[in-house]
Amino acid sequence: MPDEFTKRAHKHGTPDLRLFTTVRDETAALTEAITKVEREIDERVAGLHGVDIPERQGVD
Repeated sequence: MPDEFTKRAHKHGTPDLRLFTTVRDETAALTEAITKVEREIDERVAGLHGVDIPERQGVD
């Protein structure tokens, strides 16, 4: 992935690998936050409808 970033970023004048690392880390943090929000929504909806939420594998 860093090689692909460097190749594409060079076209836009920003081939700094630190930018890649920063963006990658921010994306991972946002993905984790989205997963938590989705889980909270699922739990609330399940509670409103009185159903159990199936266990999810590979999440958390």
